[in-house]
Formats: sequence, structure tokens, C-alpha cells
Amino acid sequence: MIRIKTINQKIRRFAAAVFVLTVFIFESAAAQGVLYVDGGEVGIGVANPVALLHAFSNNGSAQIRVEETSGTTAARSLYELYNNGPVGFNMFNTNSGETWRFAAQTTGFRVSLAGSGGPEVEFTDQGGMTVGPGAATVFTLTPAGNLTISGTLAQNSDVNAKRDIDAVDGAHVLTKLAQLPISEWAYKNDPGVRHVGPMAQDFYSTFRLGSDNTKIAPGDMAGVSLAAIQALQAEIVSLKHEKDAEIAELKRSFSERIYALETALQATRADGSVGRVE
Repeated sequence: MIRIKTINQKIRRFAAAVFVLTVFIFESAAAQGVLYVDGGEVGIGVANPVALLHAFSNNGSAQIRVEETSGTTAARSLYELYNNGPVGFNMFNTNSGETWRFAAQTTGFRVSLAGSGGPEVEFTDQGGMTVGPGAATVFTLTPAGNLTISGTLAQNSDVNAKRDIDAVDGAHVLTKLAQLPISEWAYKNDPGVRHVGPMAQDFYSTFRLGSDNTKIAPGDMAGVSLAAIQALQAEIVSLKHEKDAEIAELKRSFSERIYALETALQATRADGSVGRVE
């Protein structure tokens, strides 16, 4: 067995100073573990390395491991890349032919699929985020907190995920909704865009829904609206029944008066007298 205690500067610069290699242990009889040096480039298991450090295996054993065994629990950077400009690394699937690139750009971080025409995911250094695929954009989160999606937003409403389910008095909800202040406004960090709706504080104090009084869940807003709509529908149906009854009574009374009038007219024709219709 051959033990290498010290590795030269070029080896330590593997992948633009990804990490420092200090010890290599390998079996001299095993071709997969043979260490080669070729013109300043180092190969492990490959006689003609194509990078400063090139590890090769064809038996499923290729693996690089960086391990810190300090007894002190602390956050540590064990993988670092440096470059005078955008820097990243590629992942090649030699079976499917796909290549994924992870790169720190000038103003953010990108995850890209080669040939897609753009990043699949991008995070900006201002707190924004976009999701592809490729040149298309299906998800955008701006630094101001505005979220735009190109599809449908589906929130979990499965009855099996809920507890403490109570019936709602729609008429009571409608009464409270009628008293809820509705305003037009703009966010301080996005003053150019106008919105309309209640203030979270007013909504919370009126309905006591949600986790706190600074946010309104879309599901709660929809639930209040649906309950109020049902109450309005019930009122409409009740009014319709009342009006239908009034109209039916008017028709009956009108029919009776018409009948009396026709009867009086017939009597007048018969005896020449003039009858009075009550």
C-alpha cells in the first residue's frame, strides 16, 4: 500500500479550489486507484487526465468525499468555488444526455438545463425568483413580494386535513361583511400599482379568521364571500316567494273584478239597466 502524505499545489486547486486534498490511500495493484501525474495534471484511475484533478472509475465506485470530524458543532464551508466572473458547475447524465448547470451569476443564482433556452430556476440577489421552463416563465416572485403564476393556484381544502368543522351562519356573515370597510390602496414598496380590498386588521377584527391581523388568506376571503352570496341568495328566494304570493293575490283579485264587470255588463244588456261593479 502506498500512502501519499502531501499533495502539491496543483492538486489542492482541484475545481478552482473546491477543497483541499491532504491524504490519498490506494492499493497499487488496483487499477482504479492508481495515481497518475501528467504535465501537472493529476489522474486517479486515468492515465491521461483532462483536468487538474481527474478521478475515473468504471465499476460504480467513483466518489469524492470531504469530511470534517471536529468535535465542535459549527457551520463550515466545505465546498468553495472561486472565479473572476460567474462561476458554477455542471452535472452530466451520460445515459439521458441531459446536462444541468448550477451557476452563480453577477446578480443571482441559476439552475439551467442545457438547450432549454433559459434558466429553469433563478434567484436574484434582491430576493426575487423565477421558474421556467427555459425561456418561458411560469412563476415569478418579485423583491416586493408580488407573486405571478401562469397556471392555477390550488390551496389544500381536503376535509381529511381539517378539524373543528362548524357550520356558518351566512346571514350573520353578510351583516358583518356589509360593515367591513373596503378601500383602494397601494403597497409602500410598490406604489405604482393600485389594489382594492379590506385592511387585514379590519378583516381580522370582523371575522377573527387567519393567523394574525396583518395578513388575509385567499381561502378565508373566498369563504366569507361564498357565505355572503349564499345568504343573499336565500334572501332573494324569500323575497321572490313573497312577491309571487302578492302577484298571485293581485291576479286573483283582478280576475274576480273582471268577472264581476263582465257579469254586470251582461245584466245591462239583458234588461237595459246599468249595474255597479264593487
